[in-house]
Amino acid sequence: MASFKATAKIGSVEFKDVIECSYSLHRDVAATGQPSSQIYGGKIDLVVESSDNTGIIESMVNQYKPIDGTITFKKSDEDAKMKELSFTKGHVVFFEENFSKDGNNPMFMKFTVSAEKIKIGNAEHENTWKNV
Repeated sequence: MASFKATAKIGSVEFKDVIECSYSLHRDVAATGQPSSQIYGGKIDLVVESSDNTGIIESMVNQYKPIDGTITFKKSDEDAKMKELSFTKGHVVFFEENFSKDGNNPMFMKFTVSAEKIKIGNAEHENTWKNV
């Protein structure tokens, strides 16, 4: 089984070792199983080790300043990029920082970026947003 690693640049903040990352797009489905809405979403959830950089929480409280970013996924045994997720006009919509004196990750941040535009490889989605 292959092992993977990820790095991220969110706004001006760089993370060399992403602990967890998930992202999603959605369509509503009718009772018959037929798609019944346009595509929506573009939320990116990240867990990273805490540092002295406060750029992510600053983005959270500066609600009118969008950020751009990229998350690069690589196989652990190779340095070549396997896949890259990029987003533009994102906003931090959730932020949490945790500390525990026990465990493998004693202090880490969880945060969610909601992006107007998200791109993974050749797949690209742009939400229709009014000015935020």
